[in-house]
Parts: sequence; structure tokens; C-alpha cells
Amino acid sequence: MKEGRKRILLVEDDGTLRTLYTDALQADGFEVDQAVEGKEGLLKARNGGYNLILLDILLPGLQGPEILEGLRTQPPMKANGPVVMLTNQSQPEILRRCHELGAVGEIIKSDVTPKVFIQFVRGFLDSPGNPGPEA
Repeated sequence: MKEGRKRILLVEDDGTLRTLYTDALQADGFEVDQAVEGKEGLLKARNGGYNLILLDILLPGLQGPEILEGLRTQPPMKANGPVVMLTNQSQPEILRRCHELGAVGEIIKSDVTPKVFIQFVRGFLDSPGNPGPEA
């Protein structure tokens, strides 16, 4: 990993979106680690060290809220930055639960282009409340 390069964990089961987001993030200089399903995402998040976790709500295996619960009950080995939920629809009750479990925001996937997606990611990373991973 290059010095100073931000690490992002992308937990997304849709192959097309995962490739689109990964390509956009890498083109913008981020290091991207991927997980295709919930259990894999939880294991990677528990290892920690990510500046940002982008977490789909609906996943095979464990769902996004279950991953957040898992991180709360067994914290990561290295601190992570914020978790942002990815969804294709407005799901107020699920999103409220995700926020209660520590998510800082959400991105409605169907509403953003890759350029806007990157702007959202940068906004979450640059947030004053973002502790980021421990060095």
C-alpha cells in the first residue's frame, strides 16, 4: 500500500456495481478491498484498518444491520473509520436501525453517478467526526 492512500472496504453483492464503484474509487486514488457477501464483509471489517466501510444493506448471508451488530459485539482488531450504508431504496426503519448501530450515513445507489459517488465518499472521509483507523 502506498503511504497516505485511503483504504476502503466495499461490501456489495451486485457484481456490476461492485466493479463500477471499485474502478471509480481506484481511479480516484483509493485502495479498495471487496467483499461479496455478509460473512466475508464482517470478517474483513473485524480485521479493521479501513478509513471507510461502504456496506450494502441487503446481502447474501448476513445483512448490513447484522454486520453492524457483529462489529458492535466484537470490535475490530484495528479501528475503522465510519460505515456508510449502500441501498437502492429508501428504507427508513432499516436505515434508522443502521444509524443506531453506528452507520454515519447512506448512499442511494440508484441516485448517483460514479462522479457523485466519489463526491459522497470524499465527504464522508473528510467529515470532522471521522476518526479514521489508528495508525
